[in-house]
Amino acid sequence: MLFTLVSSIFIYVVTLESLPEKVRIHSGIDSGLYYRIASEIAPSITERSSVPVEVIPSNGSIANITALEQGESEFAIVQGTVDFSRFAIVTPLYPDVMLVIVRKDSEIHNIRDLAGQAISLGPQGSGMRQSATKLLEHYGVPVATLTQTNKYFDQLVSDDTLQGAIVTTGIENQDLAAILNTGDFELLPIEDARAIELKTPFLKMMEIPQGLYGKNGDVPPNDIPVLATTAFVVTTEQMADELVQAVIKSIHEENLRVKFPGVLRREEVTEWVSSSLHPAALSYFYPADNIGMIKETIGSLHALKELILATFALCYLVWTYWRKLMAREAQARLEKQRAILDRFMESTFKVETGQSGCYDVAQLRDSLFRITTIRLRALRQFTDHEIRSDQRFSIFLTQCGDLINKIQLKIVSQLASVEPLESIDREQNIVVNTNPEQAVAQSEEEKPKTKSTKKSKKKGTHKK
Repeated sequence: MLFTLVSSIFIYVVTLESLPEKVRIHSGIDSGLYYRIASEIAPSITERSSVPVEVIPSNGSIANITALEQGESEFAIVQGTVDFSRFAIVTPLYPDVMLVIVRKDSEIHNIRDLAGQAISLGPQGSGMRQSATKLLEHYGVPVATLTQTNKYFDQLVSDDTLQGAIVTTGIENQDLAAILNTGDFELLPIEDARAIELKTPFLKMMEIPQGLYGKNGDVPPNDIPVLATTAFVVTTEQMADELVQAVIKSIHEENLRVKFPGVLRREEVTEWVSSSLHPAALSYFYPADNIGMIKETIGSLHALKELILATFALCYLVWTYWRKLMAREAQARLEKQRAILDRFMESTFKVETGQSGCYDVAQLRDSLFRITTIRLRALRQFTDHEIRSDQRFSIFLTQCGDLINKIQLKIVSQLASVEPLESIDREQNIVVNTNPEQAVAQSEEEKPKTKSTKKSKKKGTHKK
């Protein structure tokens, strides 16, 4: 009993998730929205996980992905336009809107007029710059013809030489509001937004309503089409579930929307992402027991009739879920058994390859022992398992049987060529000699004996 208790404690300690000494979140420039949101949730993450959090400013999404790859960060905020397929999504944050800002007194009236102008696209390594490049490619505007592209768009206020900027950010960005509140700038519509949406899966068309910006609510003067992507919090697949859930709850359970209205509600998350979620995020946003759906169904009941119908619906859902769960478990067991069977078949193949071309009796006996052991282990391993009815298991057993017979025949053949065989008729040993000269000499010696035997038989006949 004591040994069992100690063993259980040891296993628990060994398998317990280890948390890092510090959580680093790569965000964006220190005046940007990514940095502000990361700084806002950092204290809540520390409180929930007891791990200190450091928010690290950066040039943007691409730089953040590099930090994750090099192990310099635990979490990163990235734009949907960059490739983060090697990592797991913790949660989508909010829509990032792509806006084309130009000076009112400039001669820029559409996106193609940007060619040859001083236009901010964002720092190198930022998702903002990558999004702007995609937009310019669609309109046939070479980036090389633009100047001052590395400047951050907030310099539009202080630098008169900048004629505009292509910005991809959240609508609450303070720098964006400060620029449009001056009354010196306007937003260009992205007239091909729907076409770009069809060509580029990570960009969606949306409309900016009239008067969203501007000190007097006059920017834009009319509803205009723009493009939007999504900002995501991402991490590695190996990140501890406790930390991932701490980040999720700090975003969706701490009234973050009060300061940042664009942040997605928990119920909206599933509309913006359907795959690549971290396992801890999956368990948070998609509860396995469908309790959320059942609660909504029961909450809509207003009378006894609805309650009865809901009860039947609940029973059906539980039964359906149970069936699916059993099917998933059975499939998982079968896949695991198939993986084990593949290893057995690989071992069998190695034995078959090893004995091919071998005629040494000792080695053949070793191969026979190995293949017999593999077959017995497989039979014991898969006792009362679904794999026994699988065609691959039958093939494996047939393969083992054929190989056992093949090795046994080779052993018998080798033994028959070098060892004496007991003659039942003559009750004497007959040796198979492979040396031709010795075989001739032996036959000459045996001839007189044969003749004398025949004579004795004839004499015996006359006597009779």
